[in-house]
Amino acid sequence: MARKDNLQKLITEHQRKLQKLQEQKARLGIHTPPHILTEIEDTEAEIAELQAELAELEAAKDKPDPFMAAILGTVIDNRYKTLDFIGQGGFATVFRARDIRPPGREVALKLFPGIHPYGTELADRFNAEIRAAAELDHPNLISIWDYNGSGQLYLTMPLIQPNLDEYLSERATLIQ
Repeated sequence: MARKDNLQKLITEHQRKLQKLQEQKARLGIHTPPHILTEIEDTEAEIAELQAELAELEAAKDKPDPFMAAILGTVIDNRYKTLDFIGQGGFATVFRARDIRPPGREVALKLFPGIHPYGTELADRFNAEIRAAAELDHPNLISIWDYNGSGQLYLTMPLIQPNLDEYLSERATLIQ
């Protein structure tokens, strides 16, 4: 996230610089020195490079790593068929999945591929926290419907549409 913020800040700074240079060019007209014209071209090129890097960073966050991409379309624990990639963080990757048992509802399936399931402190902590969280019931908390603490570690939750990124991009206005 810090890299994205830095890129956006650099783009904004370069756009301000470009605006000042273009204003200067408009004032000077045909008498604009060549170094200002060159600086305008260079600044436009730098903005384009920064925007391309930002777009690449944005696109990468919407794709699972290659291992997790291989999971798309597979059935996890003889129960959940992965349908779409939703997102990933440091410890887990989230997919839209369908429970293949009746009633066949769609769920958010959160996989934890980096946690070894047997006899590790992390796996034991995962199981204890999931059991505790599954007991919670509050309107401001997302329920845990199911989990597997052995083999492929996962948990399932209600699938909320649109997701937060989509919701914010459609409705939120950033204050600058």
